[in-house]
Amino acid sequence: MKNKKLKIDIVADEQIVGSTQYTISVNVTNISGKDIHQLDVFPTHTIGQQLTSLNEIENVELSELEEKKNKIINEMQKQIDSAYERNQLNSLNTFQKFVLLFVQVIDIYAGMFGYLTGKKTVKSTPTWAIEALKIDDWEDVERIEHDVMGKIEEDRFLKRAFLINKDKLKRIIDKINLQSELGSSNELNKGFTLAAGETLTFPFSFKAPHLLKSKVGETQFKTSYKESENGTAINSSITQKIKIYPSAFAVPTGSMLGSICGYLIKLSLISSNSLTQINWSSMSGSILLGLLVALVTARKSNTTKAITVEDFLGGFIIGSLTGLFSENFLDKLKILIQ
Repeated sequence: MKNKKLKIDIVADEQIVGSTQYTISVNVTNISGKDIHQLDVFPTHTIGQQLTSLNEIENVELSELEEKKNKIINEMQKQIDSAYERNQLNSLNTFQKFVLLFVQVIDIYAGMFGYLTGKKTVKSTPTWAIEALKIDDWEDVERIEHDVMGKIEEDRFLKRAFLINKDKLKRIIDKINLQSELGSSNELNKGFTLAAGETLTFPFSFKAPHLLKSKVGETQFKTSYKESENGTAINSSITQKIKIYPSAFAVPTGSMLGSICGYLIKLSLISSNSLTQINWSSMSGSILLGLLVALVTARKSNTTKAITVEDFLGGFIIGSLTGLFSENFLDKLKILIQ
């Protein structure tokens, strides 16, 4: 994308898989011929959840004080996230804790298949809480200290560490203000100065949602900066479509459920037996066989297969066929083994 001052490009991971962390980088080039100030980039629409751990901006030179300030803010942001999680857990009722446990079980289950993609599942703060917990100025620090950290027990090291960082941050801001021509300010300006012709890369990390099938959607980022001549604030947006493939657990889960359905269909319709005559060992074998077939046929990047299954529905179909013909398959397998 081009505007009068900037050239902005979005670069996403080549393959994004559900339930895992993915990265999008926003490259910003100054094409105006003059320096621009307080440059900042932030996502306004994402697929999944933005991870609140802040990213290091690439290709940027900072003073020693500015670098220390950013490191302290990053650490305080992580402490705020931890405090938020503790407070949320303590405020839940029994039903809400059960729902949270269910969500955690889903995350653990998704993580069991992480080796299929080479990526781990991740936790993140809810999207609606990210902006509320973000530090933008000194008033945010004091408000979060009162509303979030104030609920943490006094003897907790988490709270003491936050207060220590708060004192350090205040001293650094005072030193920066002494060196600044603008005088004293409570703004924790995290923007950057971008010289003419130079490029900055802003990386962002997200947690892709749990998906049973592929999803295509748009991600949007907003860029803000101030012109050097008159200090006018300029805002612009850029969007780009990205595709997210199904989570690694989609095919195996579909195949195991399909195996159960296939076995029950064979038992009740083909064998004319009652469902009370279920042979649990045979059903377990059918499920394991369906899982094996799913793992063999599941889609993997940079590989070519005669039969490829990509999502939950494909896994369910191949699992149903496995459940229906599991005995024939096992008989032929016995012959091969002998």
